[in-house]
Amino acid sequence: TKDDFEPIRMTRTLLEKWINMPYFNKVATGAYLRNNIGPNAETGESVYRLVRIEEVFETTKAYPLGNTMTNKGAICSHGGSKKKFTFAFASNGPLRTREVERLIKVCKADKVDVPTRAELQRKKMEFD
Repeated sequence: TKDDFEPIRMTRTLLEKWINMPYFNKVATGAYLRNNIGPNAETGESVYRLVRIEEVFETTKAYPLGNTMTNKGAICSHGGSKKKFTFAFASNGPLRTREVERLIKVCKADKVDVPTRAELQRKKMEFD
């Protein structure tokens, strides 16, 4: 459920606070983002995906993230697909049930393991 993912979601605010800390890469890897992937072609509304941070990397140029600058980006997965993103696309907005349901559906369709509640709880301990 979304309540299982929310405690290990990197919000934009949390990213701004932690991104330059020495522990950031370790804590961020395996966490989740609500990522803005652009507007819906029909409605124009922003579309979000719940993605897992697989790896943190350094970008070629620094960019603003709120009131801080960073040169970090992430390789994120959604089911079996992986893409590079900057953290500029991370959302502070609330996680929606449909976003979690879509992630689970895509994982199953792509034959990727759906994260278990135990795995999510273990990751949560890194945030505490």
